[in-house]
Amino acid sequence: MDKWREANPDVVPDLSEGSLAEMNLSGTNLAGANLWRANLSRAKLADSILSGAKLREASLQNVDLSTARGLRGHQLAGADLAGANLADQLSDRFKSLENIKEISDSAPEALRGNAWRLPVFLVSRCHYDRR
Repeated sequence: MDKWREANPDVVPDLSEGSLAEMNLSGTNLAGANLWRANLSRAKLADSILSGAKLREASLQNVDLSTARGLRGHQLAGADLAGANLADQLSDRFKSLENIKEISDSAPEALRGNAWRLPVFLVSRCHYDRR
């Protein structure tokens, strides 16, 4: 993908709603890519470049984002981060959400897994609006 990005610098990749689950995208330049609602579960994103990538409502279950570069909290609004390993500067912002997940897990079946998305969006939005 990086060779393609170098040859097509003006094209923004649209991978929205695509399935990239379990793919090895380590070191890949995904800057500015549209990954809205993409399934990235268990994908390898070590050292990938995510500056400006649109990850809203993406499935990032069990993804290691600790070494991803350029990732900001507002990019993760509505994303499913269950089991994800976030970079230290991001994980500190989401620690208080552990309580929300506990509440979500005790919610009725129809709401399980989704109840925490609104607070993540709100926290991300507040951070984004401060800039």
